[in-house]
Amino acid sequence: MSRYWTIQLSDRLAVLHNWTDQVTAKANYIALPDSDFSTYGAPIARDSILFSLGAQVKDRSGLAFGIHLDGSIGSRAQSYVGMADIRWAW
Repeated sequence: MSRYWTIQLSDRLAVLHNWTDQVTAKANYIALPDSDFSTYGAPIARDSILFSLGAQVKDRSGLAFGIHLDGSIGSRAQSYVGMADIRWAW
């Protein structure tokens, strides 16, 4: 950009394979005897693509601005998370 600012780009790409498509959790309350219960979630995709993209602009004084996007794309669902930040290090 200029001699006072630097830009840093980041990316990641991965393939996720789940051996099971059922989401089950078993729990209980320690203080209550015989309080066992199970929860069942929505089925998840067996194969998904995970990705991450980011950019950060930083100057020499320690001020930085960044954006970041994480995502997961599967046959049954899509999920996206975006973040923006402002940092200052001294």
